[in-house]
Amino acid sequence: TGFGGAVYFDDAGQALVSTGGSVSGLLRNPGYDDGVPGNAYDLDASSQLPAWKWYGGTNAGFISREHCKDGEQALVVTWPQNTMAQDWPAAGGVTYVASGYLFTPSDKKFNSDGSSYGRLEMVFYVGGDTNPAQDYIYYSARFTWQKPADQWIYFSVTGMAPPEAVVTGRLNCTIYSDDPGGDMDLAGVIYFDQLSVIQQGGMSDWEQWQMQNFGSTNAPGTGPVEDYDGDGYLNWSEFIAGTQPTNEGSYLSASSEQQQSSKTSLVIKWDSTSGRYYAVLRSSTGPGPGNMSMVASNIVATPPENVYIDDVGNAWQVYYYRIQVRTNQW
Repeated sequence: TGFGGAVYFDDAGQALVSTGGSVSGLLRNPGYDDGVPGNAYDLDASSQLPAWKWYGGTNAGFISREHCKDGEQALVVTWPQNTMAQDWPAAGGVTYVASGYLFTPSDKKFNSDGSSYGRLEMVFYVGGDTNPAQDYIYYSARFTWQKPADQWIYFSVTGMAPPEAVVTGRLNCTIYSDDPGGDMDLAGVIYFDQLSVIQQGGMSDWEQWQMQNFGSTNAPGTGPVEDYDGDGYLNWSEFIAGTQPTNEGSYLSASSEQQQSSKTSLVIKWDSTSGRYYAVLRSSTGPGPGNMSMVASNIVATPPENVYIDDVGNAWQVYYYRIQVRTNQW
């Protein structure tokens, strides 16, 4: 009796999509509902794919009304190595969360030999560069053939933008393949819907790290491209590696030795930090970046030290190694 007013309920996933330009966080047209259905390639070519850009083949993606998580439409990708993407202006050093729902119907269930999978990808571009910054590529968990059919499954990915002045973020909705040539008989499809990109509030991970190590976010020598302890490693590199920026003896380094039980194996060791993933690169021609080939990736940290045994076969000679570190998987 006498009750007045109203209560509104909503969520970041855009529970109710408007007929005009809809948004979810920093993402426009988050459910593919602001345009007409049809072939993604044709819609992109005719400027009928609001906010999104199709990077794929002529018959590999569609805006469809057969299945949707919310609204009336969703994106369906039908072939590996095809991507739907949207860009947004990002702030350097700030953490972003991208999320969405993926779905496979029982009548067209996604299937592969395990080398193909759906996922969300978040990448960042610095300035006008057309190539993403290599240390700022983030992936969600994988939507594999083992996922149940007829069920929308939530996926998310968190990543930090490079500490640069002009940064562009990009969300990719894709079916990725480790073996494109072997996936010609891929069966089934994956739908994407209810996408969102949100900037995390409060202090970023980088700023928290600055406060923890320097007691300030703007003290002299504490910027991302400065070297506070003068050990030759920028503060940003030490942030990624998990080393101490105030100790000139703390930085990512590696050593090698011949395995005693084998004349064809080298043992590579390096100090490791929890929450990191490492890659081992090797070259027989020189230490330059263009000479290195990756021999192992996604090596989970085993603090305080990681050990990798590299079998070089019978070609015994001088080898050069590089250890790369990331805070997310390759």
